[in-house]
Amino acid sequence: MYVNEISLEKVLLSIDELLKDLEVNNPKYESVFLIMKNPVIDIVAKSLRMQPGYFAQPLYDGKYVTFDVERIKKAREELNQKIGMREEYEH
Repeated sequence: MYVNEISLEKVLLSIDELLKDLEVNNPKYESVFLIMKNPVIDIVAKSLRMQPGYFAQPLYDGKYVTFDVERIKKAREELNQKIGMREEYEH
């Protein structure tokens, strides 16, 4: 896994903060690269060996993208499962 210095628990907290922010305002971007550059998305994508662009959702007009909240939530669940598996392995 990519997360060495940063604990998985801290990554989960960062995801939770991002999701709270997105509940208030999920901005539109003209480029998927702006979502890919988000530090939380970058860490999550690397931790799960995914492309950061996976977390961008095209909008109806095709000109803009926004964060795909459902995919971020699924990634959070997957990381949470990894914590559970790691704890089982350690005991």
